[in-house]
Amino acid sequence: ANTNPSSLIVFLLLYSLFISLFSTCGVISITYSVFHFFINDQPAMMNLRSAIKSIPASFFPFLTTTFISQAVFICISFSYALLLVLLTHNMAELARGTGLFFVAFPLLIVLIYLQVNWTLVPVIVVVESCWGLEPFRRSARLIKGMKGVALSSLFFYGFCTGSCALSFFNGITFNWAIIVICSFLFAMIMASNIAVNTVL
Repeated sequence: ANTNPSSLIVFLLLYSLFISLFSTCGVISITYSVFHFFINDQPAMMNLRSAIKSIPASFFPFLTTTFISQAVFICISFSYALLLVLLTHNMAELARGTGLFFVAFPLLIVLIYLQVNWTLVPVIVVVESCWGLEPFRRSARLIKGMKGVALSSLFFYGFCTGSCALSFFNGITFNWAIIVICSFLFAMIMASNIAVNTVL
């Protein structure tokens, strides 16, 4: 059956919006729940109810702070690519073989450095009720002395997510069993990563 491209685009946009909204709610509720479980030793069910109630208070600050971080990553990546285009006359040669890796390596180091320093930003937004640029400054201060742990966590969960994604997309056929299993694994990896960052 032929698929209308405009309908497909609308579906993908709505699906992306749905995933973004519920992912944000999930991050907020899991962070709040884990934090108060370890700090205040609240019962799990009471903690869950409080976590759900905390979503409206942290939702827009969380979205705003997330938008700022993504905007910074995009601007750095775009500026680096533009600089390479201006300074390099033969990008096609660099893109062949291992050349692309060496070209992108400095950018990768910068992005990983920022990601490590901003590991605690989502947690700070939720548990300290601050947003904007302050969570980034506070995360950079709090992560000092724990950057090795944050870097190891970043690589570990990145590897788990990448392996799960490759397993999903390398499948010959997409059936409901594969979709359900991969969705469950993605959810568990995400929840575990949020919990680890909150405890950190």
